Amino acid sequence: MAQYPVPQFIDRETRLVGPLTVRQMIIFGIDAAVLFVLWFVLNKITFIFAAIVLTSAAIILAFIKINGQPLTTIVFSLLNYFLQPRLYLWGKQEDVVQKKPKGGLFDKIVGAGTEKKTAQSYEVPEEASKEPSVSEIKDVAKLLDE
Repeated sequence: MAQYPVPQFIDRETRLVGPLTVRQMIIFGIDAAVLFVLWFVLNKITFIFAAIVLTSAAIILAFIKINGQPLTTIVFSLLNYFLQPRLYLWGKQEDVVQKKPKGGLFDKIVGAGTEKKTAQSYEVPEEASKEPSVSEIKDVAKLLDE
């Protein structure tokens, strides 16, 4: 039997520059672009404060993992949870009846009119709706034990 090498570390992200992955490089690139714009907009002391805060946030987003998931994935999932509506309404489904026009090829193969009914439109047989007696339950239990 031939032996084949098994790939190792398949759950690792691809490294782009040194130890940094593509995702981390994108985060640092966005941080650098924002800081570049802020350099021209803010005065020196405000820029230094903003640079410390933004670079710290970029480092945290790039390197922190919670339960093996990158922090960016968790942040996007959190934002998605809070921004999407969470109100689910359930409405009773009405009977759907489809009628095809008579005289076509479909008519000759299937029939004149086809009807589709939902589960609510079927009647439950009277025997299925009655409760089983104790003796019937004991009989079933004996059959299952054998």
